[in-house]
Amino acid sequence: MPRACFPLALLMILSSCAVFAQTVSVNASIKDFDTKEPLAFCNVVIKGSNKGTITNYDGIFNIELKSLEELLEISFLGYQTISIKAKYLVKTNTIFLKKTDYMLPEITINAKDDFLYDLINTCRKKTSKNKNYIVSKAYYGIESKVENTSVEFLECYFNGNLQGHNIISLLLKNGRLAKSIYNSTLYSNHETSKAIRLLKLDYDNGYYPAFPLQMSKNDMQKSFYLNIIPSDSSMFHISFKPKADEQSLFKGELWIDKKTMLPLKINLSINNAEILPIITTVEDSLKNVSMDITLNYKLIDGNIFPELISFDFKYTIIRGLGAQLLDPSLDKQLTYNSHAVLYFYDYDNPFILPFFEYDAEIYDYQKLQLIPYNHNFWDYNEALLLSESQKKTIGLLVKDSLQFYYREGNYGRDFGLKERGVILAEGNVGFSAIFTFWFPDRRVMIHKSYPKNKTVSLQAAINYSASMLVKLKTQILLDVNKVYDSLVCDTYSVFEEIYSYYKMPVKEYTNPMVNIYFDLCEIKRRELQSILDTSNLSLEDISKLYYKIEEEKEVLSYKFLYETDYGANQDKMEEWNKYVIDNLGIDNLALFNDYYKKREMYKDSLENLGLPVPFNYFE
Repeated sequence: MPRACFPLALLMILSSCAVFAQTVSVNASIKDFDTKEPLAFCNVVIKGSNKGTITNYDGIFNIELKSLEELLEISFLGYQTISIKAKYLVKTNTIFLKKTDYMLPEITINAKDDFLYDLINTCRKKTSKNKNYIVSKAYYGIESKVENTSVEFLECYFNGNLQGHNIISLLLKNGRLAKSIYNSTLYSNHETSKAIRLLKLDYDNGYYPAFPLQMSKNDMQKSFYLNIIPSDSSMFHISFKPKADEQSLFKGELWIDKKTMLPLKINLSINNAEILPIITTVEDSLKNVSMDITLNYKLIDGNIFPELISFDFKYTIIRGLGAQLLDPSLDKQLTYNSHAVLYFYDYDNPFILPFFEYDAEIYDYQKLQLIPYNHNFWDYNEALLLSESQKKTIGLLVKDSLQFYYREGNYGRDFGLKERGVILAEGNVGFSAIFTFWFPDRRVMIHKSYPKNKTVSLQAAINYSASMLVKLKTQILLDVNKVYDSLVCDTYSVFEEIYSYYKMPVKEYTNPMVNIYFDLCEIKRRELQSILDTSNLSLEDISKLYYKIEEEKEVLSYKFLYETDYGANQDKMEEWNKYVIDNLGIDNLALFNDYYKKREMYKDSLENLGLPVPFNYFE
């Protein structure tokens, strides 16, 4: 993906007020009846609905209910499902689950016995036909450690577009992040959620070690030993183990529903994996890679859909020669491990996604920069409670973190990269991002060091009009959050750096023109926010209003570029500059005139000292 061509600008947020309806919050813990140990990732569903939650690592859950008379269904594979009225949890907040009675003796099936191979082959064929679509809410969390020291904690909520067992896409609703440096290095999992999506049940795409459900019967018999394990009468429970090459094949267990012959759960594990969906973005190398993956599926109307995916991976990082030469004191080998959870819930009841068009395949971290942290969302949406150890981890990262996205206004930044351009009002170096958020004290500037902005030849400039050599694009981002029975709206002006370019020579009017263009978006955003703040609109009406304002913004922006001839018409530039002054109080022409005077003085001082000038006058 090409790098952005404009530096960072921040945002201005105006939020509407709302009066919220009352609900009942229920907290409880779930434990094993015999051992009294907490059960992590138990399902808790409101009876008669798809709305629910899961327990955290401490076996604790929280759920919002309309009434204490509602019935909760508690289930966990291998345990008896129970139903309990919410009101009983007010008195006793601990639930004990009993394991199911096993119905089958343990049987070993050798390679000459086709029973289990036929069973899994039938399951594979059924799984391949499992292609119904559904949309659900999804929670994604990942915690990473280097040498047992926490370096990353990320939480995101998505809408999951599911086609049967396949995760087609994860569209971000909101996210938050805490990070820190270890051994002079910033460690990041940029695309773990995408790596999880790449794991397929019914075929081997080469990104992971293989397992029986992906193979034909013949290949399965050549590669795996199968055993049947005691289970209840509703499912088959099968273990599998590679016969030879354990570095390219998973070992694990498979649970198959007897009625549908579809998989309900799969455990996969491997040590010293040769095939893995993990790569480094620097010259470091990996060894001793181990993975432990658990996939749970929910049966809905005869189809299975992802419900809970747990993904643990661990490896040793071998620092590259360049890093070792740069700082010989750094550790040459480090142990890195991550634990990720992807949980799907509230099927057919997805989040209201932000109104904003962008490439859904950008990194998780880039999505986090794009969709601003919103306290209205986090205060009223909690699919998975943080455990006490996780809370402690976050506290440590907050205290000594390099990047922290747990508060409003802290987004739109690239991690540790210097800004491309100049902040006129502050005069210091900030950060950059692939999308620029509007802020009154910062101005964006064209930067010619990026290939997409390379000035065309004189002949090309003669042959092409300005409209063919310049592309500027802005969008209003609208984030609508349902808080109980009310809708709370936040809007942001965004300059789409990655979709914009400027191939003409930079003149004295160029940067003022670009900023007036961006300011027009902010003027229309304020108009939109004002209506949202003073009206009680339905989601349908909010949507219609948003697209109406977006269309008006596009017309206004085109009119500005046409009348000013992309900034070359000085008289029209002064008229539009006054329009921005009247609406926003920002005088772009004066700001840049002052900036260029200071830059001229700096250029002259360098030349008088016989030093080279490392910049173009207008850049």
